[in-house]
Amino acid sequence: MALPGECVNDNQTFCIDCGAALSIDVFRSAAGYYIGFCCPECGPYSRESGYYPNQKAAEKAMKEGFNGR
Repeated sequence: MALPGECVNDNQTFCIDCGAALSIDVFRSAAGYYIGFCCPECGPYSRESGYYPNQKAAEKAMKEGFNGR
């Protein structure tokens, strides 16, 4: 189940804490690569996909479209 603000489902949104514009991109965590939003002021904002084994796979999924988690 998603938390409020977790699954944005848009190509751009704004941080609820500072109001900065957020863009979707590929990020890395200890669990792997994922597609999500990150605030330039506050840090990680949301994860919009499952995890991918490498950056290339995540970038391909973002380019081709993905169905969220």
